[in-house]
Amino acid sequence: MSISQKHPFIIYKYFTKDLIRYFLIALFSLMALVFFVDLIELFRRASNKVGVTHLQQANFFDILGMASLKITGNIEKILTFAVLIGSISCFNQWKKNNYYIITRSSGLSLWKIITPSLLCFFFLGIFSITLLNPFSTLMNKKYENLETIFFKHKKVNNFSFDNKGFWMKQTFNGKTIIINAFRVNPQQKTLNDVNIFILNKNASFEKRISAKNAKFDKKKLSLTNAIITDNESLIKSFGKYNLNLDLSSKNINVSILEPESIYIINLPNYILNMKKFGLNISKHLLHLFKLICHPLLLFL
Repeated sequence: MSISQKHPFIIYKYFTKDLIRYFLIALFSLMALVFFVDLIELFRRASNKVGVTHLQQANFFDILGMASLKITGNIEKILTFAVLIGSISCFNQWKKNNYYIITRSSGLSLWKIITPSLLCFFFLGIFSITLLNPFSTLMNKKYENLETIFFKHKKVNNFSFDNKGFWMKQTFNGKTIIINAFRVNPQQKTLNDVNIFILNKNASFEKRISAKNAKFDKKKLSLTNAIITDNESLIKSFGKYNLNLDLSSKNINVSILEPESIYIINLPNYILNMKKFGLNISKHLLHLFKLICHPLLLFL
């Protein structure tokens, strides 16, 4: 009776454990390397904030915590490289120990031997996009919040994006102005299908302004075909109407969630909304395809 008939499970188990061991060694080595690179980069960014007073100063524990928050996201990125490096190291060791000759002389196919290991890597990819991805998304959001507190400048004209269009909130002369637009053209600084809600100092509704088009100008927003509805439901129409704003920036910025900050289940709907409102979806679409193909990439 051949060895393949007597002890196939034991052989499969040994080869699989050996390959996974080398994979884990490569994974933890790469994790440590990337962690210290991130740590050094964060220290560099913290030390370069000379004369910056509007941002909080990050101490050692803040920087260490930020670097730790990136670990799960880094694991997603280096999994493929860990599988590659671990597999090469393991196969090289098998070659030195003549495992290829032994298995072939025992009537076992090498492809048959490593199939359980390949399946393990495939399920590792499934685990990565179903369990690791949401946890990584959560950690990445916390990292971005801390990054804004410690390193980033606040943007005044920053439009946030959701499934109802683009939004911007601004306070001017004690009043709160909320701007909603269906489309935004950052290059021409224009808005389409605009709705503006103005609240007084007591946060009570004062009036609503609807316009077909709007254009940012010096310290004002020029509206075309504006319709104003006040708190008593009185309606007034204007061919041209100017709304004074505090515009300290020359550019309009659209704040879009990074694809790494969106859970894979929510990512397709977010991409469809981006396409609907005329935003560039290439980066988010590429990230979605990368996540979908991740298990297959680890398997191959």
